[in-house]
Amino acid sequence: MGAGAHVDQGALTLLLTDGEPGLQVWSAEQDDWIDVPHVPGVIVVNVGACLQEWSGGRYSAPLHRVLPPRGDRRSVAFFLRPEKGSPRVSPGERTSRQSWASETTERHANA
Repeated sequence: MGAGAHVDQGALTLLLTDGEPGLQVWSAEQDDWIDVPHVPGVIVVNVGACLQEWSGGRYSAPLHRVLPPRGDRRSVAFFLRPEKGSPRVSPGERTSRQSWASETTERHANA
């Protein structure tokens, strides 16, 4: 089964693959689709539109697609999505949360 070009709407997608190719990400720089390589034991992490908004664009949600398999393909996906009733964050709160996220990321990166 394949999936046309799209951006995940949640916060994060985690994907375990079996090595059968098919996942591709759009590269505006190369003006072409790029195959996502399978690396045994590695989890593919995909940023969704929700996290892109939360981070103020610091993390971008990539346009990607899944080509139909040539053989059997098995993968396991986990989608992290906020609940529909989750409270919205005001622009002022968003800015302070983005500052907190930036400061926290910086602090952990330099630890």
